[in-house]
Formats: sequence, C-alpha cells, structure tokens
Amino acid sequence: MSDCFIIGGGVIGLMTALELRESGADVTVVDRGPVGQESSWAGGGILSPIYPWRYSDAISDLANWSQRQYPGLIAKLTASTGIDAELIRSGILNFDSDEITRALPWGHKYKCEINVIDQTEIRNLAPALYSDSFDSGLWIPGIFQVRNPRLVKALGKHLQELGVRIIEGESLTNIRIVNDAVTEVEVGNREFDCRTVVVACGAWTGEVLESILHDRIVKPIRGQMILFDSQPGVLSSVAVAGGNYLIPRADGLTLAGSTVEDVGFNKDTTTEAFAELKSFATGLLPALKKSDIKKHWSGLRPQSITECPIISGVPEIQGLFINSGHFRNGLTLAPGSARLIRNLIEGSDAFMDLALFSLDRTAKV
Repeated sequence: MSDCFIIGGGVIGLMTALELRESGADVTVVDRGPVGQESSWAGGGILSPIYPWRYSDAISDLANWSQRQYPGLIAKLTASTGIDAELIRSGILNFDSDEITRALPWGHKYKCEINVIDQTEIRNLAPALYSDSFDSGLWIPGIFQVRNPRLVKALGKHLQELGVRIIEGESLTNIRIVNDAVTEVEVGNREFDCRTVVVACGAWTGEVLESILHDRIVKPIRGQMILFDSQPGVLSSVAVAGGNYLIPRADGLTLAGSTVEDVGFNKDTTTEAFAELKSFATGLLPALKKSDIKKHWSGLRPQSITECPIISGVPEIQGLFINSGHFRNGLTLAPGSARLIRNLIEGSDAFMDLALFSLDRTAKV
C-alpha cells in the first residue's frame, strides 16, 4: 500500500512527490507518458512570470517563496544526480514601457529590483538587440532561469534514488471512493490500495476529475515555441516585448516564445505561429537571421477557471487533493505549491493562507 499516489509526472507532480517523500511518506507517481514530457518540458524555464505585476498578491507571494528555494534545490539535485539544470541569473530586459507605472510599485512592494533604463543602458546590457525603436526599458536583474528539461530529468532520477516508485506509460483509469474517502486507484489493469491521491496532471486535470466534480476546472492553452541554433554570448539576458520573449541558454541556443491559444487538446504546430515567432525573434535580435531554427514545438498549459492555481483538497472527499492550474507559471510556483499541498495533507501550518488556492474559492468566482 502506498501512502500517496500522485497523478501526473510534470514538475508540479515531481516536486510534490519530493516534498511528501522527504516528510517520510511512501509515494508513487503515475504518468501516462514519460515523466516531465508535457508542459514542464515545453516551457522556457524562466523562474518568474514575465509580467509579475499583472498577477494577484497570492501568486506573487507564492512565486517569491518558491524562487528562494531554487538555488538550494538545484544544488541538491546536481550533487545527487550529476545532472546540471543550469540555474542562471540572467535577469529580464522588458521593452514594454507602458508597464512601468505598474511595475515600479510592485517591485517596491516585493523588494524586487526594477530599474528604468534608457537606450544607452540597453545597448550596454544587450548590444546585439535592435533597440533603436525603444526609448526605455525595464531591467530586472534578479531573475533566474533554469534548463527545464534537465530539471525534470534530475527530479525523476533523484526521486527514484529516494525510493519513490515512478510508473510511466500507464494511465489512471479510476479513483475509487467509498464512504466519501479514497480507498484505491486503478492504473491500467492494476489496482493499488491508497488513502491519499494528489491530482497534478496539468492540462488533463479537468478530464481526470470531471466525473467527480462534474465540471472542467482546468483547461489546456496551447503555447508554441521555436529554438534557434545561435552563438554563445549573443544574448545574456531574457528579453521581453509585446508578450513574447527570447531566452538565451549557456550553450548558445536561443528560445523564442510563445503563443497563447485556446484550441483544446490540439498540440499541432502551425505555420502562422512559426512565422510570428521568427519575425519577433529576428526583429529583436537580428543576429538570429543567420541562425538555423532547430525545432518548433508546442505544449499545453493548464489554466484554471480563475487563472489562479488550485492547491486544495476536494470538499467532502477525504484523501483527494489537487495541485494544478498553474498556467504559464508551473515551474516558477512548483516548490511553494508542493509545500502547500504537503501542509494540507499533513494538516500542518503553512507559509501562506491555504484558502487563497482552495477549490471552494475557485468554484465561487
């Protein structure tokens, strides 16, 4: 018998498994495919919302707590697994000057350094960017990024070293509930006794729980990205403009993203998105015109019906919990979300008000 089954092996599910395993629980993770291969792999790895001041205080507080955990977490995973997830303090250079009036008060409130810079300063920070059309920008130096595919790989390996069972390539077929309490889960053709289940399967959370909640609390939002085979050092900071971004990697690769498309579970890539992202990327960083495009892909982000994560027990069902709906910020919010769901399961004190992310709140909005 497993103390806890986690449905979903993305970064939210894996970090939840780590929290629960470190608390002494016997944990099993189930994923219908290889772990970490959906939105956790498809995203860009920026450890911040690209416009953090647009979000609620609850998300800002959760992000701040989570961001503080990453240096220690990455160091632990690297020492344990030998996989370097490349935590880099690259900062964000934001060219949307109309955001200044919102950004500066937010930065003051959350003690996040945000500087308004002029064209000369922009050229000093990122000389390769085409900045002549920008009179000013926002420089946020304290933001980190991580190589997200390597992070989920390191998490999976570390969890197995800790004794967490990971079942890949098999789907959850049923959560059995007797007398308003979880008693077992069915995975494929197998049944497992279990008293605690955490549903953390991202965009598929609504489908998994629809028969229990009779409502789709999370829906998929497609995001497409492209990858340039550029030269190391051509860009050192994340660059944001008009809702899109460029993310430089240490080896010279540059990611350009991303679209926001409400198209259901369609993961197809499109020529329109390819052209849009290429035009944005090469317009902002002309050096990319000489670089080959290595890959074009998409992922499905989990958006809750309130655009706020659901970190909650399911009312009136003992042992059933949800950790999902993080939309574009799953990687950023994962450490804090995992800690909060652990607090809920254990009934222990939390670093935030758990009601802010409750399913009851979601249903009422």
